[in-house]
Amino acid sequence: DNGKAVKQSVDGLPADARIRTIFQDRKGCYWIGTSNLGFFRWQCGPLKAYNKASGLRHNGVRTFLEDRNGSLWVATGSGLARIQDGKLRLYYTDDGLAYGSVRALLEARDGEIWIGTDGGLSRIRDGKFIKDTVTERLASERIWALHQDADGAIWIGTRGAGLFRFLNGRMDRLGSQAGLPNTIHEILEDESGNLWISGPRGVLKVQRKDLNRALESRAKQIPMIWYGTAEGMRSVEMSGGAQPAGAVSPNADVWFPSVQGAVVIPA
Repeated sequence: DNGKAVKQSVDGLPADARIRTIFQDRKGCYWIGTSNLGFFRWQCGPLKAYNKASGLRHNGVRTFLEDRNGSLWVATGSGLARIQDGKLRLYYTDDGLAYGSVRALLEARDGEIWIGTDGGLSRIRDGKFIKDTVTERLASERIWALHQDADGAIWIGTRGAGLFRFLNGRMDRLGSQAGLPNTIHEILEDESGNLWISGPRGVLKVQRKDLNRALESRAKQIPMIWYGTAEGMRSVEMSGGAQPAGAVSPNADVWFPSVQGAVVIPA
């Protein structure tokens, strides 16, 4: 608030709640996800709790997504939840989910819901899970980050297998052989077309057009800038596993969480 961090009280929130992620929906309601007590709806009537006692499979919440129809999707440590018209519905492997541990969510421009898990990728189209060459290609990957760019390409960050791009029905991969990290915690994009990629080795800034060019020409050298302790960070290890694991501010500053506090890279 005006450049200062202030403590925010939430009446009714248990003192032992370990807050992991916060989301504000289009109605102005806040959704507070915790690693131990499920999640809470705040500032839309009385504080309301959603946890194992109220139907969740797991009390560890990793991210929220509000889709174009107003449904709220919730990624947890065991399954995917959806709140639609006030009703809670759960999805698990027997429904078609690739793996129980869910890390990242994305609504693509065509309305599909992309779900990154610790055991592959799932997609929901018209309310149903689909399996195709895309989900098969990533069946064994740990997917921690999802981003769709201005051209419609979907960038997929994994833990261990580098960066994938899905465009025009084709899946391509960039990893350490191209100078990119094999473990990716977050993928952001600024107004200049830069992708900002965080992971346990620091923060990488790379032009999206250079990544596309490398994929199309198989170029081995990609211009990129790394940020680490030499640039003033206390640690190169960025935090991840829950989303969002970074943000681009309205003035184009780039923020990431690290194991040693917040990292801000000025515009």
